[in-house]
Amino acid sequence: RKYSIDTGSKSSGGDLSWKDKDMYVKEFADACWSLEPGQLSEPVKTQYGYHIIKLIDKKPARQKTFSEVESQIKEKLVLAKKQELFNKWYSDIKKKAVIKIYLKQPQQTPTAPTPGAPSGNGNTQGQ
Repeated sequence: RKYSIDTGSKSSGGDLSWKDKDMYVKEFADACWSLEPGQLSEPVKTQYGYHIIKLIDKKPARQKTFSEVESQIKEKLVLAKKQELFNKWYSDIKKKAVIKIYLKQPQQTPTAPTPGAPSGNGNTQGQ
């Protein structure tokens, strides 16, 4: 607590409670899951800064109940259906689209010679 600048966990002494591995950025999660209870990590760099992790305890993995994941499943199914409907709509509208370009392409205009560059036919005698 004394040296932490992490506003999210400083007040709880850095205790992040029990979380699934996918709740953390990869570097942090990899460091956490490689530790044994009581072990302290080397400094871990993430996009949020540097972290020193002390693993207090591990729980054995368990399968979540349907009620624990039901809302996440519904959310993912709804998002997948929305994406599917959008892709179909976009594909259909692209097939039906008639695009006409009314702007004429600008004509190429001759460019002025670079200052200091020879002009004419390249013959520098008699000038």
